[in-house]
Amino acid sequence: MNKTKPGVLTAVILGILWAGTATASKIEFKVSPSTLSFGRVHSGQASAVKTVTITNQSSSSVDISSIAPSGPYVVTADDCTPAVAAGAKCHVSVKFAPVSASNLKGSAETGTLSISSGLGPAAVRLTGTAFGAEGLFVANFFNDSVNVFPFGEFGNVSPIRIIGGAKTGLNYPYGLALDAKGTIYIANLHGGPDSLGSVTVYRAGSNGNAAPMLNIAGDKTGLNYPWGIAVDSKGKIYVANIGPCCEPSCGESITIYSPHANGNVAPIATIPADATTQLNAPYGMTFDSKGNLWVADYGGGPSGVGAITAYPAGASGEVAPIVNITGDRAGDSNAGLFGTAAVTFDSKGDIFATNGLGANVTVYSAGSNGNATPVATIGGGNTGFSVAEMNIMLDNAGNIYIANQQFGYDVSHPSAIDSWSNGGGFIEIFPPGSNGNVAYTNAIQGDNTYMNGPWGFAFGPIDR
Repeated sequence: MNKTKPGVLTAVILGILWAGTATASKIEFKVSPSTLSFGRVHSGQASAVKTVTITNQSSSSVDISSIAPSGPYVVTADDCTPAVAAGAKCHVSVKFAPVSASNLKGSAETGTLSISSGLGPAAVRLTGTAFGAEGLFVANFFNDSVNVFPFGEFGNVSPIRIIGGAKTGLNYPYGLALDAKGTIYIANLHGGPDSLGSVTVYRAGSNGNAAPMLNIAGDKTGLNYPWGIAVDSKGKIYVANIGPCCEPSCGESITIYSPHANGNVAPIATIPADATTQLNAPYGMTFDSKGNLWVADYGGGPSGVGAITAYPAGASGEVAPIVNITGDRAGDSNAGLFGTAAVTFDSKGDIFATNGLGANVTVYSAGSNGNATPVATIGGGNTGFSVAEMNIMLDNAGNIYIANQQFGYDVSHPSAIDSWSNGGGFIEIFPPGSNGNVAYTNAIQGDNTYMNGPWGFAFGPIDR
């Protein structure tokens, strides 16, 4: 206690001054800690309880008229009101209970625990981050499942949902896409009555042995071993068909379906693999901010070693690409593409591609075309990359996510939830700006993940 003038005592309590008038006794009143930090908590859930301790070290009772938190914080217990006896301690229990998170990186939520006493006001700072409004959805090729993980959690983390079982229609699911409502679209490599593939669509929030609300399959659909899938801003469904031999002669194409297409329906448009379109083994697909369709061509380019092609918004039929990043031969190509499996962008428009045969990621400046030289290449023994068809996407912070199948599996094809296995594959995370033979900084990996052959993945809402 510091005596600032006759008859007035001030107490420093966690950076906040409490003042009181004392005549006969010295008042010592403490609140600790000054800050409660709750860390990351999924929206719709609550944190563990944390405790604030108020200590009255004086010979006089101190009245406590109210204790109230602001923000998404809740007082669960309080033995401090209406007063703290002389020489006594009391406790206030608080938990963090966020309702939602506003973006992929999580929402920082601050609040204050306000304490009103006979000595005046005091406060404890409350901090936490709301996660879980967004999740990571992963299609597992060898488990016939879609696993959903809370965004921002790494390691041997358990999924918060698994879609799988006989009713789901999942059959070697490869491509995965989400629309703005959280609807889940899956390209099944061997689905449908003829095992030539299917597209199954699930409502947002689906879990367990959930039947699809839409199921595109049959001889009229034009599906032919579908791999990649994407949904445009109007809800049209784009499917990359690699055919049984990954050659244009085997019926490779991109088939396009109307929103809510269902059953044995013909596509509304088709982009064939031919000399005009330059498609050859189309794998992963995505859209840029202008609605242009970008395709990773596993066998593209003049020597069939890989390419990135882009087509104008609304393209159909024999349309020439507006971008074709490729080279003459694998050894001479500046582009460095070799078995191109997936393509995506960062916030600057730079182009990222995975190369399954090259076991690397090549990055190109925005606007690149032709035999372009990468501005960065992530590859080497430290990366954990293997010769497999890796997928790629970036989060809002620019972190690079790689779905690495690893092809370390040895499991029978499961048909029930209790038979899911972990035969190989994991999700690697590299920081923004990664280049060279660098190690990943985080991963989703381990028995608890129930991942086996992950490829298709996307960020999306999990609280709907």
